[in-house]
Amino acid sequence: MSIGKEEIVHLADLARIRLSELEIEKFRAEIPAILAFIDQLQSAAADDVIPLTGGTEATNVFREDKLVPPFGSPAELRDSFINLSPEGSLVVPPIFEYGK
Repeated sequence: MSIGKEEIVHLADLARIRLSELEIEKFRAEIPAILAFIDQLQSAAADDVIPLTGGTEATNVFREDKLVPPFGSPAELRDSFINLSPEGSLVVPPIFEYGK
């Protein structure tokens, strides 16, 4: 089976890749061997082969989602932040300085 340069260029356009002249000639030599191998695979007897549905026999283990506040109630969270603050309230430094 011979593959022409036009067919290689057409396939490259379909795949949206650019090929140099050297690459086109390389693929013209390689593609018939690839297609012959595919024909060989298609003739293999696979009637007794069980289809593979995954690479492992592991199953996914699901757990029930439970909504749990990470630090207790919102009031407890607020109080813990305020108690950690040295001034008894949250102080955020200014981002913008006006009047300079």
